[in-house]
Amino acid sequence: MKTLFPLSIRSFRFSLLMYLLVIGSIPLLIAALIFYQQSSSFIEQEHKVALEQTHEQTILLLQQKLREMELMTKNINLDFAVQQILGVKEDQTDKLNELQIYINDLLVRQVQQSRDMYAICIAFDYQGSTICSQTGPDQTMDSDRTIDESLFKSFNPLFSSVGLSSSGPEAYGVRYEDMLLETTTGTHRGRIIVILNLSTFMAHSNINKTEIHIEFQESSGKTVYNKEALENSEGSGILISDKMISYGNLVWTSHMTNNQAFTAGSLLLFRNVLIFILLFILVISLLSSLLFSRYLMKPLLHLRGLMKRAELGDLKAYWVWESKQEMNELGNSYNQMLNRIEDLIKQVKQEEALKKDAEIEALQYQLNPHFLYNTLNTIKWVAKIHKTPQISEVVTALVLLLQSSLGKRGDFISLQEEVLLVEAYMAIQIFRYGDDIQVLFDMDDFSKTCLVPRMILQPLVENAILHGIKPLKGKGIITIKAWMDRDLLFCEVTDNGVGMPAYMINRDGEAGFEKKAARVFPAQPNVMKERMSGIGLRHIREKIRLYYGNDYKMHIFSKEKEGTTVRITLPIHRNEDYSIQEMR
Repeated sequence: MKTLFPLSIRSFRFSLLMYLLVIGSIPLLIAALIFYQQSSSFIEQEHKVALEQTHEQTILLLQQKLREMELMTKNINLDFAVQQILGVKEDQTDKLNELQIYINDLLVRQVQQSRDMYAICIAFDYQGSTICSQTGPDQTMDSDRTIDESLFKSFNPLFSSVGLSSSGPEAYGVRYEDMLLETTTGTHRGRIIVILNLSTFMAHSNINKTEIHIEFQESSGKTVYNKEALENSEGSGILISDKMISYGNLVWTSHMTNNQAFTAGSLLLFRNVLIFILLFILVISLLSSLLFSRYLMKPLLHLRGLMKRAELGDLKAYWVWESKQEMNELGNSYNQMLNRIEDLIKQVKQEEALKKDAEIEALQYQLNPHFLYNTLNTIKWVAKIHKTPQISEVVTALVLLLQSSLGKRGDFISLQEEVLLVEAYMAIQIFRYGDDIQVLFDMDDFSKTCLVPRMILQPLVENAILHGIKPLKGKGIITIKAWMDRDLLFCEVTDNGVGMPAYMINRDGEAGFEKKAARVFPAQPNVMKERMSGIGLRHIREKIRLYYGNDYKMHIFSKEKEGTTVRITLPIHRNEDYSIQEMR
């Protein structure tokens, strides 16, 4: 049974899967761990800042409450009833009782308006009496408002800490005393005492949280407030904040701590959620990788099938699918490869056919060299016997040319030997045309030692005579030059003949007159055959291409009625064992 996702360790599908898993999951895991670590540090820092802000706010609220206690004593001192009772004599009982009841109601209202106030009292020196917010005719208060009389026995100026034992085992208070002054005379007539229930005030503040603990201490080390202070305040998971409280004569040290156990629990929950998300991402990555690899492999498998068909010889197995851009580009490259292979096969077949035709043609025109040489030598000796030296010289030159073209030596000869062949050919042409043709040579000694393909200059001279000088009405001059420039050998054949019109030379400087001239002179086939009887420029150009490749060419420069120059560019080599592949 065929599996849905066939995987092999060495397959592209498996490699793609591993790549996507690593690239997709590992960075997410690393980022999640870094985020978790930074989140822990960030949350801890945020809690430190929050603790400091809470501590500051608590101290500001306490200082504000102390300021209210000061203002309360001043307002009570300036009250009309309080100032009036200071002037009532002891025998004015009715008026005195009436003012005491009013003052008592005033103090009760002040306490009731402030839920954190424990008690307010006025102690009169001249009467030796005290009016408190819980005393007076027909006044009833809650049990937690019962005043410990010891709080008012001694005079403690300004702020001081007191214990409120009647309000619970851990009740703490702050006492503030100020002088009772008669405003008209400025005489000291008693004391005004305001007591704040510090425990109630702290319970009503914004630090009423189970994880926050606070403690106030005097400079002597005495604890004036303690809300469930932690025993191990230096342990791990504890945030600590220490500050000073200064107001008037009150100087306390505030010590606030915060238990981070709840923070650790939040981070643990966050970590568990993060692990679940990572596992979910891993599963999604796995499924996505499998589906993506299957989607990507489908066109690749189709392309592989087309390649197998091409291996079996089906060069028409083209890519015709419409897929993603990259796959289409790959398919188009495959199609171009098929076209190139088909072109190469056609080219090889064509070259094989041309080679076979050339072999047949060579067999048709091949003569027995020994028979031809013997016949020409017989003619030469007959010419000498009959004292006709011109015929003997022409036959000698013809034998030399035949030996060079039909001999079995290598494909390359020195440029000096090639010059000798040109001289032999010119001996035959001078016998034919007389002194109307002159050949000049301009070559340095170094260039003469270079090797060139056999019979490469003679066809150029022959074409110069047939197409340049023969139609000329006058003496023709052919100049043959050779020189070296860097790693190149330049050979140039120039004539002062009739030249060629511009349309017979293409833009690359190559002559196309062999075909174009046939169109120009269609009625003179015999003449064209005579003029094209040599090897021809096309064969020279093809010989250069076959020996040296496309980097070395033949160029023609011609101007009508002025002459023609044919220049060939060859590589420099002097080794008889020259390899054509080294030049390509």
